[in-house]
Amino acid sequence: MGSCPYCAATTLDGDTICYSCGRVLANSSIMEHRIHLQKDRHSNVSAYRMTSAPKRRGMVQNDRGRTKNILKGRKNRFRSLIMLGLVAFIMLSPQAREMTIGKIGDVKEFIMNPTLGYLVYDIEADYTLNRIITLENQDLDTTEYYNETFPISQDIYALEGTGPIYTYTDGTPDTPNQKIQDVLATEIRIDGQSINVPLERSAIRSYAEAITTPSGHKIWWPGTSGSGNMFCTGGPCVKVTAFLGPGQSMSYEYLVTISTKSYTWWSDVNEGV
Repeated sequence: MGSCPYCAATTLDGDTICYSCGRVLANSSIMEHRIHLQKDRHSNVSAYRMTSAPKRRGMVQNDRGRTKNILKGRKNRFRSLIMLGLVAFIMLSPQAREMTIGKIGDVKEFIMNPTLGYLVYDIEADYTLNRIITLENQDLDTTEYYNETFPISQDIYALEGTGPIYTYTDGTPDTPNQKIQDVLATEIRIDGQSINVPLERSAIRSYAEAITTPSGHKIWWPGTSGSGNMFCTGGPCVKVTAFLGPGQSMSYEYLVTISTKSYTWWSDVNEGV
């Protein structure tokens, strides 16, 4: 008994084809003759026959009796050459070697140095949030208006409230609360104008004092002391009323520039931090 080198199905002596996958088996006298003819006609060719004992899928036997897996793909020599060239460049190029060894040395020294203690560092990022509003009046007979309310972003501290982060009992000054989100500017760009919105809560502009653009759009930032659509609900805001004639469309932008910080640290368990 033997096995098919393609599907690993069991075969009997004298079988010329595999009754499982239908492929021709190289164990008959006819196939033996074909192998010798192939090797006589072509030099350096590989001719295989079925193994005498059942083997795993893909295992065949050459004319010298050695087994080989014909289904196993060849190694990608080109990829190996590329990797070898990359490693050789890193190891032989003075600049690349110096940079690589320097980076590894810095990281190793940083990790292995037990005297560093805890480390606090802040990561800062400044970015601008841009919201674009596009309006279109599909009514071809009448003028329509559209109201939009934008909340004014507030500063955010590491600890809610105004108290210090840490209070000490040994006379050490308290650690003040740290601002992790600082709103730098709030701006509305509409009708070719750039309108800066004040960040102070005390700066209030009512609807009667609204800024009117050349096209008649109104922008104001009321307080929260009143009720209705003319006032803010839940916190400071900016309100925009846009007027569009029949079939008109427009776009305007609401921008908020923010500076943020994040703090990360590690410490010894005995330091209590």
